[in-house]
Order: sequence, then structure tokens, then C-alpha cells
Amino acid sequence: MINLDNPGKTQSLKNPWLAVNLSMFFAGVGQIYAGERIRGWIIVFSQLGLIAFGFWTLFSPYGHTLLGAGFLFAAMLVHVMGIIDTYERVSHREDKKIDESMKKDPWFIVFLTQCIPGLGHLFIRKWKAGIAALLLWILLTRIAPGYLKVNLVPILIAVTVTHIFVIFGTPVSKLHNQKRMIIGLIFITWFIRFSSAYAIFNHFSRPFHIPSESMEPTLRRGDRIVVQEKSPSDLKAGDVIVFSDQRKDEQIYVKRLVGLPGDTIQILQNRILLNNRFPDQKTLRRTVYTSEGRFGINFPFVVPESTLFVLGDYSDVSIDSRFFGPVPETAVIGRAYKIIWPPDRIGPIR
Repeated sequence: MINLDNPGKTQSLKNPWLAVNLSMFFAGVGQIYAGERIRGWIIVFSQLGLIAFGFWTLFSPYGHTLLGAGFLFAAMLVHVMGIIDTYERVSHREDKKIDESMKKDPWFIVFLTQCIPGLGHLFIRKWKAGIAALLLWILLTRIAPGYLKVNLVPILIAVTVTHIFVIFGTPVSKLHNQKRMIIGLIFITWFIRFSSAYAIFNHFSRPFHIPSESMEPTLRRGDRIVVQEKSPSDLKAGDVIVFSDQRKDEQIYVKRLVGLPGDTIQILQNRILLNNRFPDQKTLRRTVYTSEGRFGINFPFVVPESTLFVLGDYSDVSIDSRFFGPVPETAVIGRAYKIIWPPDRIGPIR
């Protein structure tokens, strides 16, 4: 087997902390490195299955939020237990005894650095570098916007790990290919983690809180919903949409989409008349609407281009397009499709 610290020299035993760092990428990889291939692949596919089913259940309109969160928590436990198992398998399978202290093992310091940048430096008493890395990590994770976190946090971790090897006597220009590969994998792993989280919670689905009764009985005060980012061209009459009002400090509204650009809207006998006919959508037929308001639409109203006409399901208390007019398409955040809290309300939004 190749020694990662000296490619020209072979070793009979494998470094347990290198195996642990490999398991930080994904549970089971460290076991595969240690020669426990069947065990490793079982762990890999177990975690993959838990993550896939957890996210599907969490974000599917019909999936139960608590069940999805439970599967993701189980995936996290598998990851943590996989890391612990990695160390146990490598350090005890061949009864290996660590001759050097942890402070002299760069792979242990790399492991600490992957947990929290700067922690490894502080462990070996490199105070200035450790405090600087730790402060940068706090600044990026707590203050920086999401798109900066996606790029800068993985870079910080990769640079900090590289500095660990420099401290242990390996100049950057002389890093072996194996160590370069590990640094590259560390960057890719953390980039994927942050970019996936950013994409899921800022594009695929974003959480929102319902502050009023204007959408009852569909949505109640206190409900928490998730919103899927949608182009206005993908929306249809009857969808529940979330949009911002830039005139009021970007206040967020949740209303039902009634009219698209060019549609003719009228409220006649407490019912929506869409393009001179009562709509087929059950969601638009089941609500009793009032026509009061500045844009009360007692008479036919044509929705202007690049705007949308929205109404609240609880028409008596809703402030909607009857009062503030059509909504610019550019203000649309997305389509609300699922209630995720409270537990007795979990389900698709219709």
C-alpha cells in the first residue's frame, strides 16, 4: 500500500485519521479505504437511501415533514457512527498502536479543521492562524449572504487544511498528489454541501410563515409553508403564490392567482368570472368573493401585460388586487405548495 506521506515507501498499516477524513466526505468511504469494502458500501448506500427518501418526504407535497426530518436525522446518525466505526475498524482491526501523539499526526489536525476551521491550529497552539481562521468561519457562516458562503467557506477550509500540511513541513509546491487530491476532495465536498443547501432553501423550496387569516380556510394564521421558485410563465390560475410588495419594504403576501396577463376578471354574484365564464378550477369555484375595493371589479377588468391578479380566499378580510391592483410578475417569489407545520396541518396546498 502507498504511504501518503512518502509515496516512495510502502506501509502495512493504514492511518486511522486519514480514514476518518475520508469518511468525512461520505460515510463508508473510510471503511472502503481500510479494506472493509462490503461494510463500506452498505454504509454508503444506507446513507444515500436515507438522504434521498428524507428529502423526498420532506419536500414532496404529500410527504410528512416530521417523517422526512426523521430520515435526515437518521442519515446524520449514520454519518457520525460511520466516522466512529471507521476509526475503530482501522485502528483495531490490525491491532495498530499509534506511536505518535495526535499533535504529531497531520491527519488528526485536518479532521479537526474539517469540523471547524481554526480548531486544528488551536489544538497545536498556532494561535494567530487558528483565531484568524475561526473568526473568518464565524463571519462567513453568520453574516455573509448565501451565495458567498457557497464559495468562500469551502475555500477557507481547503486553504486552512493546506496550511496544516505546510506547518508539518510540506511546502505547497511539494505536496504529494495524494494530499492534493484530499485537499481537492475537501473543497468539492464542502462546496457541494453548501451549494445544495443554498439551492434547496433559496430556489427549490423556501419556508414562509402565514401572519393573517386572509387565505383561510386554505391557510391559517401560524401555518408554515414551503414555496417552490417558479417563473411567472409556469404559473396558472388557481395557484397559491408568494410575492413581495416593494412599496412596503418588500412585505410578503400569500394570495391565490386568479388572472394572468390579458385575462378579463369580474366578480359577479360573489363568484369569479374569468374571460366571461365561470372557471373550471375547483379552487376558484369554492370561494365566495366580494367585489369591494379600489379595483373592486364590479365591471370587467383586463389584467395588464406583465402583471397578475390575485385574491385572498377569505375575501372579507383580504387585502389583495381589489385594493392594490395587479401584481408585477417581477415581484413573484414562487408557488406555495405544501404546509410543513403544525403537524396536524401537514399536506399539499390546494
